[in-house]
Amino acid sequence: MSTQPDSADRERGAGSDDVDDLLRAYHEVLGRSRRLPGVVWMRTRPDGSGPTAGWFRLPRLTWGTHLFVLFHVERSVRALARAYAARAALDELDAEGRA
Repeated sequence: MSTQPDSADRERGAGSDDVDDLLRAYHEVLGRSRRLPGVVWMRTRPDGSGPTAGWFRLPRLTWGTHLFVLFHVERSVRALARAYAARAALDELDAEGRA
């Protein structure tokens, strides 16, 4: 299965829609990671695995989650910007700046 868009997708600008969706998702995930509490309590066993499955919980620290998400998003957006700049340098973009 190929992840490359075909020529019909390129003509419709499907790649730019994918990028827009990705950036919207990143924005949502960053917002959610900012609102995480410092500690969440996780169940030790899944529901239905025994009579005491829901009783026992362990704390999970979430203090660094926002930093990890931020690092991933910044790294991915920088890679996207490099790819876009390379296409622009090779004159592979149309008049609207789409690939």
